[in-house]
Amino acid sequence: MMIKMKKIIILGSLAFIILSCNEKIALKNSFLPDHNYKIHSREESQVEIILNADEQKLKEFGMESPVNIFIFKDIKQTIETSEVDSNGSINFHSIIENIIAYQERNGKRTELESTKSLVGMQSFGKFSKENKTKIDSVKGDNLSTELKQQLPDFLNSMFSNIQYPDYPLGIGDKFIQELPLAIPVGETNLNIIMTYEYILAEVSDKEAIFNIKSMIELKKDNTEENVRAGGNGDGLLIHNLDLNYSTNYTTNIEMVFESKTEEMLITQKIISKSSIKTEIYNK
Repeated sequence: MMIKMKKIIILGSLAFIILSCNEKIALKNSFLPDHNYKIHSREESQVEIILNADEQKLKEFGMESPVNIFIFKDIKQTIETSEVDSNGSINFHSIIENIIAYQERNGKRTELESTKSLVGMQSFGKFSKENKTKIDSVKGDNLSTELKQQLPDFLNSMFSNIQYPDYPLGIGDKFIQELPLAIPVGETNLNIIMTYEYILAEVSDKEAIFNIKSMIELKKDNTEENVRAGGNGDGLLIHNLDLNYSTNYTTNIEMVFESKTEEMLITQKIISKSSIKTEIYNK
């Protein structure tokens, strides 16, 4: 009788585990009213540029090889949301509180003043009930008129975050997002596609955890000849189910870009690490 009871308990436990693994969840990123979002983003990139050419040619052009560049950016920002208006939109106020940004070229450090000038920049706008961002105005003491005009598009893209599919996901399910980019290599812009594959690895009461696989390749309609691009990487995405927001996002990517001219072969090797961590508080 005891053995039979143990078998029933074990079978019941297995059934619960199987049901839990097969459960599907619907996810989306959305801002809550009357909350503060403290966002800390950090990016480190190590770039090696190799110019394969005759040494005399390099001297004529005033160029050196290899060139090692380290780029560092650390940005802290707060988004404060308020009540829901009559249209179902949420008003927000955003401020960039601190920026550390510099690059080192063959060991010589240079501050990235144009990026650091964004400290204190404030933006005002709305998050619609469809989770779209509308920037109404931008304020900042160090901003030129031209930069103020460009910033709304930049901020809209920054707020877009992860776009989850409109169907439920189960363990092992995945979705894909593509990001087109233009990478300067010498006098050429390489049009590439960065593909991110998000695979749901684990679900608990409070979190959904995704493994990330990334791939870089040239766009199929790229018209440039004698160019090559490729790379891959991995990462982790943690989505808070209670707050309906992705609170931890990290990626590691290695890329290689090549462009061949009559004078030289230009190779860029890039190792990039980035993270975005968000703390959310009720006002």
